[in-house]
Amino acid sequence: MGQLRKNMRKVNFSGANLFKATLNDVDLTEANLFEADLNRIDLSGANLCKAILSKANLFEANLSRANLREADLTGVNLRRANLNKAVLDGVKLENAFIEETTLPIQYKEYIRSLKVNGFDEVNWIK
Repeated sequence: MGQLRKNMRKVNFSGANLFKATLNDVDLTEANLFEADLNRIDLSGANLCKAILSKANLFEANLSRANLREADLTGVNLRRANLNKAVLDGVKLENAFIEETTLPIQYKEYIRSLKVNGFDEVNWIK
């Protein structure tokens, strides 16, 4: 899938297959990506503020520099995803699978307080 338009606020991609899509620097504020297949997607620099990504598959996704402020990532698969320099303030990560995920170290204690799977296998980046 090629590059899509930059303003996709409130788009409904619930259940969509976006395998290997390129959505870097796209505004997906309040987008619905519930149960979407986002395997290996490039969302680097994307704005996902208040987006619904619960139960999505984000295996090996690139979320570096993404804004995930107050996003719902409940039950997502983030295995091997890259969230280096991502904004995670207020993100919901309960029951998420985060093994081998790259995450900013400033969120370590916050994420430790949540019920997540694979915490001990996270790659923490300064």
